[in-house]
Parts: sequence; structure tokens; C-alpha cells
Amino acid sequence: MTDIELSELLLPQRVERIEEVLSHRTRQLTVLVESIHKGHNESAILRSCDAFGVQDVHVISSSEKRFRPKRSIARGSQKWVDIHRYQHTKEAIEQLRADGYQIWASHLGEASVPLQSLDLTGKVVLAFGNEKEGISQEMVDACDGCFKIPMLGFAQSFNVSVAVAISLYEAVQQRVAAFGSNGDLPDDEKDALQERFIEMSIQPRILRALRDQSNTSSS
Repeated sequence: MTDIELSELLLPQRVERIEEVLSHRTRQLTVLVESIHKGHNESAILRSCDAFGVQDVHVISSSEKRFRPKRSIARGSQKWVDIHRYQHTKEAIEQLRADGYQIWASHLGEASVPLQSLDLTGKVVLAFGNEKEGISQEMVDACDGCFKIPMLGFAQSFNVSVAVAISLYEAVQQRVAAFGSNGDLPDDEKDALQERFIEMSIQPRILRALRDQSNTSSS
């Protein structure tokens, strides 16, 4: 079946919703998480990325501790974002540098600057460490700089998933103020994602039946 025929299986409101979501999607702003330990944090991070229009999430995790978000918390968000996996910090940094990103790491250090002082309108990676140790020294040494989220109470840090959400909110606010919208995907990328999102919006058993029918007709 063609994409147009597949879209006809969905309610018009669902197709419109997919188009609206894609109009706010970006690959210029992305998130990198390093060795997150807890599944509920992994899941909440994915939900925040989807909610703020971030299409790509970069994950550093060893083979012993795989990135496994909890579906009950992610609420399906893992379907709508692209997860890029690395086993080592160096590998992730080299790839993101090659792709032209500036890397800012969340870190409570003397040289860290307030989040809102950063220019987050360019091609930017926001990097976050795990729940216990935070960002690694390797990441601190390799990134363009470190930022902190100003706090007014006795607490010195946020839960990592909360920090991701706050940081993305600030970045999206800057992007909307600068460009009028967070979304900036080229038409060909939008079309490819729309095709994928439409397929994922159809129940798998129905999609399998349609494909089987199409294969039978063409043979």
C-alpha cells in the first residue's frame, strides 16, 4: 500500500496531529546522556525530548548496563524519537563533533555558567551525567563548556530527568524567540518521519495483514 492509502486508515485528526508534531521537530538541538542507571529516568528523559520536539537522543551506555526505558513512564515516547547508542564517551563526542555540534555539559563546577546565559539557538548538544557521579571528567574535558541550572534553595542539583526538561525548555524558548518556531526539519526528513509515524500509528496486526495482502497481490 502507498503512504496515502495508509494515512487513510487513520482518523483525519490523527494525521493532522502527526503533521503538527513534525512542524515542531528539530535535529539542531539534541540531548546526550551518559551512563544513566535508572529506567524511570531514562523514560522521563525520552518523554521530555519528544515533548520539546527533539528528534535525536544520544545515549552512552556499556553493554553491562543497557539503556532500557520503562514503557509505563515513557508512554510510547521511545517510538517517536531516534535513539543513537554508543559504548564509550569518546566515540559519542567524536561523532557529534563530526556532525558539527557544540557540546555543553550539565555540571556543578566553578567554571560552569548559568543555563540561561548560553546561546542555544545553534547546533547544540546538551549533555547530562548519571544519577550518582554526574557527568564524567572525560566529558567535562572534551565539551565546549559546562552549565548549571540556578537554584534558590538548599538543594544543589535536580534529578537528571528534571534537569533535562528544564534545559530543553530554555533551549526551545530561545529557538522560538529567534526563529518563530522550534521546528526546522527539511521537507524530505519530514516526509520520511511522517511515513514512519503513520505506520506506527496503525495497529501492528493490521499493518502485517495489509503487507501480506500486498505481497500476495504482487506475486
